[in-house]
This record gives sequence, structure tokens and C-alpha cells, in this order.
Amino acid sequence: MAVGSIVDYLSSSGRDSSYAARRKLAEEYGISGYSGTASQNTKLLGMLQNGSATNNAAKIQGLANAAPSNPSSNVTAGVATASGSTEAKPMYQRSDRVNEYYNKTRNLEKNKPDEFESKYEDQISSILDNIMNRPKFSYTSEDMVNDDLYKMYRDQYMRQGNLAMRDTMGNAAALTGGYGNTYASAAGQQAYDNYVAQLNNKALDFYDRAYQRYADEGQNLYNQMNVVTGLDNTDYQRYRDGVNDYYNDLNYYNGRYNQEYGYDYGEYQDRVAADQWAQEFAFQKQQAAQEQANWEAEMALARQKAASSGGSGGRRSSSSKKKSSSSSSTTTPTKTWAEAYNDYVETYKKEGADAANTMMSELARQGAVDMYKDKKDAKSNPQALLSKMDIPSASNVVQANKNYLESNAAWNTEANKWRKKWLGTK
Repeated sequence: MAVGSIVDYLSSSGRDSSYAARRKLAEEYGISGYSGTASQNTKLLGMLQNGSATNNAAKIQGLANAAPSNPSSNVTAGVATASGSTEAKPMYQRSDRVNEYYNKTRNLEKNKPDEFESKYEDQISSILDNIMNRPKFSYTSEDMVNDDLYKMYRDQYMRQGNLAMRDTMGNAAALTGGYGNTYASAAGQQAYDNYVAQLNNKALDFYDRAYQRYADEGQNLYNQMNVVTGLDNTDYQRYRDGVNDYYNDLNYYNGRYNQEYGYDYGEYQDRVAADQWAQEFAFQKQQAAQEQANWEAEMALARQKAASSGGSGGRRSSSSKKKSSSSSSTTTPTKTWAEAYNDYVETYKKEGADAANTMMSELARQGAVDMYKDKKDAKSNPQALLSKMDIPSASNVVQANKNYLESNAAWNTEANKWRKKWLGTK
């Protein structure tokens, strides 16, 4: 199945998908100057997908060519098991729990919150425009004449002036016997003019009142701006709370995914490593069994040749042979090679090489070691020897690994010298 991302492709196959690992792969596939660009990743992905089958086939063929030729064993390319079969490394598959957090993380990434959109933006712009473009205060005589408050005061003062003028003229006429005269007219006009002067004196009051209205209107605009921006800030804060909750959830599920993936992939690697060690150890034991069978066959051939060469010795030789046989029957070896080997290793560890070699010399002098005890069927059926061997399961691979490492220690080399010496081989 084709995978669109190099990281997903490597992860799905259980391989390291880090930048360092991808850079190393790029160098192996001839991509120089790898920096993780999209084109380089696409090219590397294509080369991995198209070349994986060829590379695997080449590796298998290489293992097959390197495997020892042995008609009695069923060893093919790959990792050999105890029965000789080949097992390919299982591909890593994410568990259901890992997939659960993976899907939650991906769904959150697909549903990232949209950019904040203010529903009060138009109102804020309108109020701000009124504030910024508001005309400067002006109050002219024309403005005062058209002022409703001025008109109200003017009508009131005009009525009062007319009334005062009539009262003054009436009083002046009464003093002159009821006839109108110039004095009465002048006195009445003066009373009227007094009220007109009082109206004009209130012009500054009308200016102050007009400016106060202008100032109140400006303050009202600022109050509206404060209210609307407050509502807008509240909405934005709620939006930010939602965004924070989103990223908290994303970080949580991404962290849980990485954690579960690490646990899951670690268990997968442990299982693969355990299986590989078990298979390798079983293969080594199988090879050892085959080698032992070959040695026994060689020794049997040597004994056959020795027996045929001693057949012309006549009666005396036969008598000597019987005597030797009788003597041998009384000194039957009591140790197998494996038992002698274990005694040698134990002595070597506790007392050193000299003490171990002295012990082996004494066993050789006594003839107390039978190299082929319990293995007489190895020549005709080498697999019978293998069937008696303890092939560890994956759960015992740690002990198997320990045994395998110990088999390459110094005492193993020295013990094999004794085995070769007793087998008559170099």
C-alpha cells in the first residue's frame, strides 16, 4: 500500500523516522545534501517503495550464499530457526490503543480553530469614525438664533418687554390727564429695551449650554465605544479560551500518542530481538550438532582404518585384542565430552587455566572421557542429536544469549583444544 509521507512510511514499517535516520537513508540512496525538503522526501519515499523488494531479495540471496552447505540441514536465507526454516522479521503494526490516540491527534489537527471574527467590528468602525471625524465646536450668532432654547427665552423676554412697555406708557399717560405724549412713549420704549438687553446678556449662557451639549455627545460616543469594545473583548477572550483548550487537548493526545507508541514499539522491538536471539542460538546449536556429527563420522572412519590395519597380527594379536578388550571393560569411561567440558569450565573459572588443564590431563590418563557417549546415532541420523538438544523459547532468550556469549570465552577455546586432541584432529 502506497504511503504519502516518508515519516508515516518509515513508522509503519517499524523503522526510525527521525531527521538523522532519513538523512542517513538519503545518503545510502545517493541523495546528496539532504535537508528534509518536500521534494527530497518524495524522492526518497519513491526510492524506498520501489527498491524495498529488490533490496530484500539481495539480502536474502546474500545470506543464502553465506550459509554453509549441508545436505542434512534445511537452512535457507534469512533467520534460521531450530527446525531450519526461515522467518522474516514481522512488520510493526500499531496497537488499537496507539491508533486511538493517533486518530484523536489527527482529528484535532484537522479541526484547528478558525481565525477570530468580531461581530462588533462594523459598530466599532462606525463609532470610531464618528469620533475621529467629528467637527470642531462652533457656535455663531446664527447658531444662537436657530437655537431652540434661545427662541424660547426670546419669546418670553419679548412678551415681558411688551407688557412692561404698555404698563409704563399707561402710567405716564395717567400723570398727564389721560393723554399720550412723547415722554410716555420714551418711557415705554426704555422698559422694552431693558428686557431685550437682559436677553442679549444670556448669549454666553447659550454658548456654554451648546458647548456642554457638544461635550456630552462626544462623551456619549466614547461611552458607546467602551461598551462595544468591552463586548468584543469578552468574545475574543472566550475565543482564546477555546483555542487554549484546543492546544491543550492537542498536546495531551499527541503526548499520549508518543508515549503509547514508544511503549508499543519498544515491546515490538523486544519481541523481535528475543525471537532473533532464539533463532540464532538454535541455528548455532544446529551447526554445532552437525559439526559434532562430522567429527564422529571422521573418528569412526579412523577407527575402522585402525581395526583393518591390526587384523593381520594372527593369534597373538587376537589374544592381545581380547585382553585389551577385557581391560577396557573394567575401565569404561564415565564422562561424556559435555560433562568433561563443564568440569573444565568450572575449574577454569574457579582455579585458573593450569588447574583446568591438569584435570583434563588426569582424565585423559585415566581414559575417563568418552567423546561419543549418548551420540552413537549421530552418524546415521544427525538430526537425532539435535532432537536431544534444549532449544530455548523466546522467553529464555536472555539465558540463551548468556550461554552463547560464554561459549566464545577463553575457556571455550582452551577446552576445544582438548576436544581436538582427543579426537586426533588439528
